[in-house]
Amino acid sequence: MLPLILLSTSSSKTKEYLQELERKGFFLFELKPKNNRYLLIEEIKELKKFLLISSSKKRCIVIHKFDTASYIVQNSMLKVLEENNENNLFILLCKDIRSLLPTVISRSKIIDIRDKRHKETFTKNNFIFSSFSEFPHIKTKEDAISFFNELVIFLRNKLQKGDYRSSNILRTIFETLFLIENYNLDPQLSTDYILLSLKKLYT
Repeated sequence: MLPLILLSTSSSKTKEYLQELERKGFFLFELKPKNNRYLLIEEIKELKKFLLISSSKKRCIVIHKFDTASYIVQNSMLKVLEENNENNLFILLCKDIRSLLPTVISRSKIIDIRDKRHKETFTKNNFIFSSFSEFPHIKTKEDAISFFNELVIFLRNKLQKGDYRSSNILRTIFETLFLIENYNLDPQLSTDYILLSLKKLYT
C-alpha cells in the first residue's frame, strides 16, 4: 500500500481520520517519539523488529511527528517504506512537509487535513518551491549531505523525464557537496542557497 503523509495540526481531526481506518478493519500501531520531541534512529530500528512479526490483519503504522526526524532518520525509514508495504499502510504524521526528504514525498500520497476541505492531492514536483517563508533547518554537515543526496535523486528523476533544467542545478549541488565535505562550508547557508536557486529556476 502506498504510504500516506498526513498533514495535520489538529489532534481531533487526526484522531477522526485514524478511527475511520479502524472501522475499515485496520489494526493501528502508533509510534511516538519517546522523548516527545523528535524521532530517533533507535525507534526506527524497533519498528523494523515489529514489522518482522507476521500478521493476517491489515496494519496501519502511524508514525507521529515524522517531520521532526533528522534526514538520517528519514533516510533509514525509506527502506522500511519500500520493503514492508504489502500488508502495511504507513501514515507519516506531519505539520510541515518542507521538513521531509524529496524521496519520502515522491514515494507517498499526501493528504492535507489542515483545512476544512480534505485535499488529497499535492504537487510533488513543486513542494520545495511552495511557501518559502521558512527553509528546512539543517543543523549539521551530515544533515546537509543527506538532504543534498536525496535532492540529487529527485532532480535526476526529473532529468530522466526530460526536464533538462535540472542539469545546471545538479552541477551546483555537486560543487556545494564537495565544499561542505572538504572545506566546512556552512550547512544551513549552503542549503538556503541551493533552494533559492531552485526557486529561481522553477518559479
